[in-house]
Amino acid sequence: MHAELTSSSPTVPATPGLFSRLAYLWENRDKMRGALNARRHLRKATSVGSRVTLQGKPQVVNEGTMTFGHRVRLVSTVATLELVALPGGHLEIGDNVFINYGSSLVASTHVKVGNDCLIGTHVMCSPTHHRRRRAGQGDPLDLMRVSVVVPSYNRKASLHRLLSALAAQTMPAEDFEVIVVDDGSTDGTPDLVASLRMPYRLKTLQQANTGPGAARNRGVRAASGDLIVFLDDDTVPVPGLLERHVALHAANANAVVIGPMVPPSEWQRPAWIRWEEDMLEEQYRAMLAGEFECTPRQFYTANVSLERATFLEAGGFDSSFKRAEDVEMAYRMRDQGAQFIFDAEAQVYHYAERTFAAWCRTPYQYGRYDVIMHREKGHEALPCAAHEFHSRHLLTRVLARTCVGRAWLVRAAVAGLRVIATGADRVCARGPARLALSGIFNLLYWQGASDELGGPKPVWGMVAVWAVPPA
Repeated sequence: MHAELTSSSPTVPATPGLFSRLAYLWENRDKMRGALNARRHLRKATSVGSRVTLQGKPQVVNEGTMTFGHRVRLVSTVATLELVALPGGHLEIGDNVFINYGSSLVASTHVKVGNDCLIGTHVMCSPTHHRRRRAGQGDPLDLMRVSVVVPSYNRKASLHRLLSALAAQTMPAEDFEVIVVDDGSTDGTPDLVASLRMPYRLKTLQQANTGPGAARNRGVRAASGDLIVFLDDDTVPVPGLLERHVALHAANANAVVIGPMVPPSEWQRPAWIRWEEDMLEEQYRAMLAGEFECTPRQFYTANVSLERATFLEAGGFDSSFKRAEDVEMAYRMRDQGAQFIFDAEAQVYHYAERTFAAWCRTPYQYGRYDVIMHREKGHEALPCAAHEFHSRHLLTRVLARTCVGRAWLVRAAVAGLRVIATGADRVCARGPARLALSGIFNLLYWQGASDELGGPKPVWGMVAVWAVPPA
């Protein structure tokens, strides 16, 4: 959509009623065509100066007074430009001001931009957060359209549960779409999705099994929304999840929002899954307490959101990574200025199902790919893990130093600790079960790093070097 308002374009007066407003527009229909093509919603008063250019898909929603100065260009090429004067508000932009694409200016009382100013890419000026309105509460601000991207592989039942839960979102169904990327499933997933009738737009893409990173990349390429929300197919979002993600992005420029995965109370799961849940909850509590800030290492794509433009600028997921592809991309987003935000209210319930063997593959792959990430891309996940090794439980450290590099000993240790963990869990001895599972996870992580580095010697050399926190 493109519209140019020249000096001959009329200024729209504040008219008292709908009939007189429509009559005015009809009388000036030729001159107003450009303004209407720019989707200007007229409320109370709008004054547009001469030689103004609107490009892309700008929205101008007036509930106060809005004035644009002369020779102003409002350009929107990737994300939608929004200029909103909320009730009682007044937005005034001075002469010769260029506002680049993806900007949003909101006035709740009075916002003024001076003459000859440049507002850069993706800048948002907002004294309050944006929130969509319901029918009957005025026109929607329509500040951000949402695409939910869900990669899925042979989880037909849990995917059905997720898609049904998304139908209960408090966000109007017409304001978001859901894109399911089937990663080569053999359980009838595509047929299931094709049979569903949801209130929101549901799209299915199919590909050969190439991993979740490649699936998410394809989903984002097919997305029409400004905001991408990644959800895993074994999650169930709370009803207000999408609106919460939108509100946080509206209030924070360059945001990457991370929400918690909450364990469902009615879900029966083995000890190793509960261990994962405990570790995540510890991280959540620490971030909420201010013990450390949210970083790329917390970018778990079961429940995150980011602007589509941010994703594309970062280059998407590296599909050669079969584990930690989310963290690797998060480091690239951080390097280009992304702000990582953890929000405890943006919750999903996580119905994790994983065998013990599958659970064991996770730390081993993390160890290998953290080495690759550091060696090939310079990211610091491995140095951070090496530094944190020194604060691990003494028994965990001794186990790793004794077993890493000795495959038979690793297998024996894992088997023995599994017996201890499951036995302790059976009698509700959570402490010993947790310690045993921590030992397994830590041991397999460093075994993966050792295999990628060619032996245990370079592993313990790095651990010694990075006893001091990496810069």
